[in-house]
Amino acid sequence: MKQKDIIFILTPIVIFVFAWIVFSIKHKADTSTISQSLQTNVIPIQEEFDTETIAEIKKRKRIVPLYSNQPLESLATVSAKEITP
Repeated sequence: MKQKDIIFILTPIVIFVFAWIVFSIKHKADTSTISQSLQTNVIPIQEEFDTETIAEIKKRKRIVPLYSNQPLESLATVSAKEITP
């Protein structure tokens, strides 16, 4: 093929892809808006943290899972009296 033939084929393809991208972006911008009724129901997030709750979470005891990937030796040493519901 000659260089003019390649340019003749690639030019419409590039124009088509560019138009496709532009119209896709325009379509997404037009259709992805929040309706007015939904917008009135949306409550903004508060800008402050509840530091008391965060402190309480930090005070929690660490819980070790009963079923974990431990070697068999360590599982055999746990007696039934040590396991409490």
